[in-house]
Formats: sequence, C-alpha cells, structure tokens
Amino acid sequence: MAHLRAPTLFAVILCAALHLAHLPPAWAISDADGADEAPSERVFDAPQFIEGLIRQGQIGQADTLLQAVREAGDESDQILFLSGLVAAQLGRHSEAIGFFRRVLGRDPKLLRVRLELARAFFQVKDDENAKRNFELVLSENLPPNVKDNIARFLDEIRRRRATRYSFGFVLTPSTNINQAPNIRTVRLFGLPFRLDDAARQKTGVGAVTRASVERFEKLSENVRLRVGARIIHTDYAKRRFDDSFASVHVGPQFLRGASEHSLLAGISNRYFGGKFFSQTRQFTVESNWVRGNRTQLKNTVGFGRTLFNGRPLQNSNFAFIAPSITRVLNSFSLVRFSTSLRRENARSDVFGQTSWSFAAAYQRDFRLGITVVAEPRFSRRSFQARQVAFSATRFDTLRGVSVSVLKRDLRVLGFAPQFTLDYARNSSTVDLFAYTRVQALFGVTRNF
Repeated sequence: MAHLRAPTLFAVILCAALHLAHLPPAWAISDADGADEAPSERVFDAPQFIEGLIRQGQIGQADTLLQAVREAGDESDQILFLSGLVAAQLGRHSEAIGFFRRVLGRDPKLLRVRLELARAFFQVKDDENAKRNFELVLSENLPPNVKDNIARFLDEIRRRRATRYSFGFVLTPSTNINQAPNIRTVRLFGLPFRLDDAARQKTGVGAVTRASVERFEKLSENVRLRVGARIIHTDYAKRRFDDSFASVHVGPQFLRGASEHSLLAGISNRYFGGKFFSQTRQFTVESNWVRGNRTQLKNTVGFGRTLFNGRPLQNSNFAFIAPSITRVLNSFSLVRFSTSLRRENARSDVFGQTSWSFAAAYQRDFRLGITVVAEPRFSRRSFQARQVAFSATRFDTLRGVSVSVLKRDLRVLGFAPQFTLDYARNSSTVDLFAYTRVQALFGVTRNF
C-alpha cells in the first residue's frame, strides 16, 4: 500500500478529483472492528483507487496517478503491474514489457504477470519471446477459455510469421581453443615423435559473432516458403585458429493443426584459419509437434555430402537424425532432452565414422531476475577403419557439462547479459585426439 503525503498527496488528489463522487473515500474503507474509532491519519490506498479508475475506463488519469506514485518512491509489485497494464492499454507495449519484466524478476511464479508479458510481446511482434511465455503459462491449471485464447495467440504467431532474425556476440576465454592434446610426444608407426608446438593445446580468447535471418513467404493458407541464411564467425588473436561458417537454405513449410513440417535444401561453407576448408550440401526434413499443453516434440532428418578442400580422401556422404522433446514443468521451469545419430561414409574408410550424442537441459527462472540453465551431455564417435600410423582404430568419448546464468533485469536495448561456463573432456584411443577444455562465454541475449 502506498502512503502519500505533502505535495505528492495533494497532486494525486487533484488528479483524481473528478472521480471521487464514484468511489468511497479512502478512510471510509476500514476494518469493521475499528469502525467506531476516528483514524488519527487518513491513508490513501493508491492501488485500490487506480484499479477503480481502470475499471471505469479512465486510463489516462490512472497513468498520471501511477507516475506520481512511482515518483513518490512506491515501486511495489502491484504498482509496477498496474503500470504495465495501463501502458499496454495506451499502446505503449515496449514500456509495459519493462514493467512486467521487473515484477517477474522479483517473483517469476506470478502467472498473471507472465500472461500479460506474453501479450505485450505479441503486440510488438516479438514472437519468439511471446511464444516462450505463452507456453510457460499454458503449463499451469487454467480455465478452459484462457487456454483457448492462448492457443489462438500461438496459432496467430505461427501463421503471421514473416521474418525471423537473431544476432549475438560472445567473448569466449578458453583453455583449449584448438581442441588439441597437452602432450609432448606421439607414437607414429610404433616410434615416438615430438609433437609440434602448433599442434598442442592453446589457450586464448575468442570473439564469436552469430547472425541469422529467415523469411517466410505465404504461398497458401497452410503452405509457406522458407528462405534463410546464417553466419557464425569465431575470431582469435592468432588468426590460424579463426573459424567461420556460412549457410543458406530454402524450401516449403507445411502447417497442419499444431504441427509444422519443412523440406529444406541447403549449402554451407566453412573457413578455417582464413582459408576455405569444406563445403556441405544437404537436404533436411524438419518437424515440430505440440502434444497437450506442456510437451513439444521436434525432429530433424537429413542427408548430404561434404567436400574437403585439398583432402579428397575425407570427402563423405552422410545421413543423420536428431529428435528432441521439451517438457514445460510449470510457468517458470522446463526440461529438454535431445539426441542425435549420424553416419558418414568417406572415400577412405579411415575417415568414415558413426557418432551419437545425448543431452539433457534444465532451465528455471529464479528471484532477483536470475535464470539458470544446466546441461550435461555425452557423445561417442567410432571410426570404421584402423589408422595405420597409430596402430589403432579411433574411438572417442566426450563428456561435458555447461551452466548458464542469465540476469533478466539488467537490460540494454532489450538485451540481457548471460554468462556460461562449459567443461568438456574428450578421451580417445588415439592420444593425439584426446583433450580437455574449460571455457567461459560472456554474451547477451534477447530471448528470455
């Protein structure tokens, strides 16, 4: 409850003067047990009065009053929530998003606030954030009419999508930027050789830039054409470890009920150390299903061919499948499980391989505007033929875990800071390919 006195109380009363005839005075709303006692100080109940103005449709007066209350130092959850509601009704949806996010930063379990946040994102066409928050709300026990309304919002998001883009920048200090072993000798053909310093583990700081854009052109009510491009560039002080990836794709997308299916053809180039490294051409089928109010299933199946620059024996045909399932636990947490299986048949069996991976992620919003994501992962890779130089068939096992912390209430231009600590250890039957890496990632994100 806000307690306003002196000039602020006087301004508030003047602001609301035209409406006092419709509402009882604040001092008249008292506890029945104290009805016979004259109050020593009359208290102005700002939130209750503002709610009355909103119910009467006096949004402009409510907005002025809320500003005065905030300037007086009252930024309680109730005042910020009402400020968001009023800002949204006045069409100031970006401002409303700021108010709602501040409230959720204090208590992420407030369902009504998250619902209003999702609506505000919908109005500014920030569909990724709108979709995420609608899905979190939908996991709770809601009245049927509210669930139906959210379903309509989600369907509209899917159908109105015209352009989707993303941009990210991350600094990545790493103990092993080249994923190399920390050994001095290696045995080749049974004899020990000193490993060149350039092939050993290197520490450094990388700057990763990611950018993508995708356009959806409506061909009919349930068919769209997807056209997209993506760039990922990692830059190091020592240019020989720079790694760049650029890709384009195109194909139709079919909408059927709550599911989406895309048939895509794509081509990608990779550059390493500033030089052309490889080119991949592939076809993929992407599917997305929604099951109930909590579960989302995804699957990608693809095949293609990779050509390596100057290394024809590595040229390979490949096929893969990568399913995942996301389960929303409640309005502030979810879990995700993903796996993949990939087969590569190279021109030389030495480079042919089969790999599979599994990862599990848990994400939760906490108080103080903190979101934590923890993700352990495991993968194995086995090669088809024995590598003569090492007198062994290569078999790798990777174990890793990452923990990300996002500070939702620290925002600049809509971006919030995110810190990730990642650990990976790859063991191999060939010592040259065994390594351990610890890296930190300092970046920003808009999706929260």
